[in-house]
Amino acid sequence: MRELVTTPLGIAFLAGLAGAVMAWRRSRRGPSPGAPVAPVALLLGAWALVMVAASPPIAWLAESRLARLGERWPPLPAAGPPPEGILVFGGGLDGTGPGAPLSASSRERLLTALAAARRWPEATLVFSGGPGRPGRPGVGQRMAEEAAALGLPPGRLVVEAQARTTRDNARFGAAEARDRGWSRVALVTSAVHLARSRASLAREGFLAVPAAASLGDPGRWDAADLLPSAAALERTTGALHEAIGLAYYGVRGWLAAAPSPVTGPASGAAPRPSPR
Repeated sequence: MRELVTTPLGIAFLAGLAGAVMAWRRSRRGPSPGAPVAPVALLLGAWALVMVAASPPIAWLAESRLARLGERWPPLPAAGPPPEGILVFGGGLDGTGPGAPLSASSRERLLTALAAARRWPEATLVFSGGPGRPGRPGVGQRMAEEAAALGLPPGRLVVEAQARTTRDNARFGAAEARDRGWSRVALVTSAVHLARSRASLAREGFLAVPAAASLGDPGRWDAADLLPSAAALERTTGALHEAIGLAYYGVRGWLAAAPSPVTGPASGAAPRPSPR
């Protein structure tokens, strides 16, 4: 239900529905002088909203803004030793069975985790993510299984199977790091998810080194690239979801404060948060 008010398509649906209801009520009252301005405006506005949100340049702009924010907030740890652990935040599954495939977001994060594992060969990987509902497979477990199948030694893999939200990922991931005596960690997640993830983790005491998948360079836009597409609408929807989530987490006090010009401590450990 929340998708109706937090996604471009849902908002456009509500606007179009309101316009259709207004037009129907006008027709029930019979002919009246003047054009039905309000219903037409709502219907056209709903159509325009979907077209703008489905524009590839708009999708790229929304994603790149969030990615840049994630690189800056919280501040990067000062140069130091390699991370002792790599926290990988799960991105969901496409299905509910024991062998449910990873979602596109989880596949992207898994490939990024494999690259991070090669970059820091001594680091342990913690795949975080429990089942969305009881009785369903956990995304952390499925990602660890896929990582093992792709050649990572089982001894480097740890599954955190409780997290169901980004805040949970940060809380339980930080707990794993503290239990293992780590002072420096890297964080793998999607580029658009980086700001909320890193700021949540910093709130729990760790300034993580970001290891998000790159958005790449869009290059020059051809005329065909400017046409609305379902893929672009999905990307814009994901960016809007993250922006709303970032604002909500900020209101709830689940994020570290905005960065100051001073960089974080060399160990990569953020100051411990004040009691909640």
